[in-house]
Amino acid sequence: MVYAEELSEKGILDAIRQGHSYVSAGPELVFTAQTETGKKAMVGDLIPDEAATIMVTWQDAHKGDVLRLIVDGKVQEHMPIGETGEKMWAFPASHARYCSIELGDAQGDMWAVTNRFSLGNHGNKHLSVARCTL
Repeated sequence: MVYAEELSEKGILDAIRQGHSYVSAGPELVFTAQTETGKKAMVGDLIPDEAATIMVTWQDAHKGDVLRLIVDGKVQEHMPIGETGEKMWAFPASHARYCSIELGDAQGDMWAVTNRFSLGNHGNKHLSVARCTL
């Protein structure tokens, strides 16, 4: 899925370069953030170095699927989920360099993976690359 501002080759390629995308074999993921000062971001964006709430919503998951919050390359939270739902996490300023979401089955096979948020002054949003083993 690519979140493009316009349905054109240029619009789609610009969105991919910005990291505004995720890969899925079915489930839909929406990964957003809002800082304590009200700045909003979507997957692939650079979140300013301030406290933020990260939120993911999903639908069309499967019974028994698992959602994983990945922070700086490590699983920070691993939780069973229902077919639809939402989860939020509060991140203090300078908490991490980046985070992403993985949705898979209980055996670890991947259904969907988001691109990442870069947090604070640690990352470059143009270097965000989704990793996927579908």
